[in-house]
Amino acid sequence: MNTFFYAARKTAEADLFAEKLLTCKSLADLRVLSAGKNLCCSQALSLRSGDVMILFAHTESELTSLITEHDSFLEFRIILILGTRP
Repeated sequence: MNTFFYAARKTAEADLFAEKLLTCKSLADLRVLSAGKNLCCSQALSLRSGDVMILFAHTESELTSLITEHDSFLEFRIILILGTRP
């Protein structure tokens, strides 16, 4: 089972969160997918049913974008990370 990180958009917040995840020993093999590419990147080719997908949305519009893409995530175990409000 592989673990992937995907953000709805490429933002400073998403990059910072991915960097924090990469420092966790248990996530040393985490693969960061290109943000906002609808899983159309070379690293996404290694996705398999049952893999863990950490989804990141910092804003409500980013969450809406992920919801719109929900069909792309049906085969995966999902962890949804939501940004904090100021």
